[in-house]
Amino acid sequence: MLNAIHSFLRARLKELDRAQEGAVFLLMLAGILIVFISAMMMHDAGDAARDKIMLQNSADTAAFSQSVVKARSMNMISYANTSKRVFYAYTVVYFNAYQALITSLAIYTGRCLKIFPHIPSCIRMAIGAIQLTMETIELVATNLPYMMGRAKTEVKSLNKYQEYMRDVTPWWGYVENMMRGISNGATVTAAWPPPPGDLIKIPDQITSALGFIDGVLGSTIVEDYIPEHTDKIDKLPLKRGSGLSGAGGYCFEMVGTFEHLMAMFEHYLRSDSFPKGISKEGQTIGIFIGLNVLPLASCAIASAMYGDDVLDFRVDNGVVGGIFSGVSPNAWMQSTSNLTFAYQAGGKRSGIQRDRFNVIGSDHNSKPFYAAEGYWSMARSEIVFGNGSNSGPLSGVFGSFNIFNGIITNLMGSPHMWSPSWTARLRPVHLPGESLGTSFQGNPVGMKAVYMDMVPYLALTSLVGLLDSNFSLSGAVKDLMYLYAVNASMSADRLQGIQK
Repeated sequence: MLNAIHSFLRARLKELDRAQEGAVFLLMLAGILIVFISAMMMHDAGDAARDKIMLQNSADTAAFSQSVVKARSMNMISYANTSKRVFYAYTVVYFNAYQALITSLAIYTGRCLKIFPHIPSCIRMAIGAIQLTMETIELVATNLPYMMGRAKTEVKSLNKYQEYMRDVTPWWGYVENMMRGISNGATVTAAWPPPPGDLIKIPDQITSALGFIDGVLGSTIVEDYIPEHTDKIDKLPLKRGSGLSGAGGYCFEMVGTFEHLMAMFEHYLRSDSFPKGISKEGQTIGIFIGLNVLPLASCAIASAMYGDDVLDFRVDNGVVGGIFSGVSPNAWMQSTSNLTFAYQAGGKRSGIQRDRFNVIGSDHNSKPFYAAEGYWSMARSEIVFGNGSNSGPLSGVFGSFNIFNGIITNLMGSPHMWSPSWTARLRPVHLPGESLGTSFQGNPVGMKAVYMDMVPYLALTSLVGLLDSNFSLSGAVKDLMYLYAVNASMSADRLQGIQK
């Protein structure tokens, strides 16, 4: 019986061995599995590429928005400059006219009091004396109180507004950078140079804490977690003169401006002519024009009345003295641009994607501590003057000639703060021949120093990530450490050509 069963099984096995049915089906199963795995990998790669592109768009939007805010503030300060110059011009022209009237009357008086008097001069002397008396009464009773009261208050208010815009813009731009970045998909963004404030004094404490974490977790990649900080803070490239030198330069540059010419022409139209007065007599007009070409006395009066409040905010080219002095393109780039770091948390979604096909043994698949879970991106923007053809104060003597700017301002070249022509644009992070400046110790700045200046802001604003379901605090800490390690490798001599 057993032999019969054994023979039957042997025959059936031989029959199955000779059968070919089902072989293709097995190959199809293997092929379908490979296609499925490939499709899932392509899906994950597409998700990662999409997230990276969206994050780069977030970084670009955040960086550009920050520069738009700064350009807008520069334009508003330019408008206020023009408004202050209108008050100044009318005051200067008024006292030039008053001085011209006195000088012309003195000349007519001298001609009339000669041994053989000049009768027409005597007539003009009499009319001029009456006109000067009336002008003096109007000056004391009306014009001077207005200049010392309302006009001075207006100038002071304009100056306060300019100071406010100058001081608040770095934080305004930083908040705009962060909000635009987050609203476009980033978990958090941070901009360098950081805005001024006490917050920049705490990187050492934060990095010391990170260094402690680094030691507890046993990493040996970073042996000494002491950051290199830069001496950069974000601010508008503006300065303002003061005292006699500032007032002298302001007066000198005011000659030939549109506001000055407009005030001169308006005064001429409203002046009295003979026989009402001598304001429009050729002699008086000649003296009036001469005094406006060199308005020394009237400028001194206007400066004494308004003080430093009337002085303009101008482009800070980093050079002390010399209105025709320029600045190197690299220094100008540092003072007008901002670098944005954008971070998007990976969290659970990224972990699932990266671990989905993890078939390696447990003794080989442990992730390194400095592996990033989220995504990082960079973008850089800058403010520019005019249509973008001017790269800085070295753009040429007549780089942006404008009849409304005045003779001296046009000779100074561009950019300047008399035309609201500031705008924003994106630019590469680093171009050949550029640098990011020097640190407190005088060392060239690399990305490590830049990153360490931004750590406290990244750590603070990353709390927004708690609202993101993909955000993981432990993952964010690892990513901060990872970004430190990456930036530490990009020293000042290895930055050339970084685009994003």
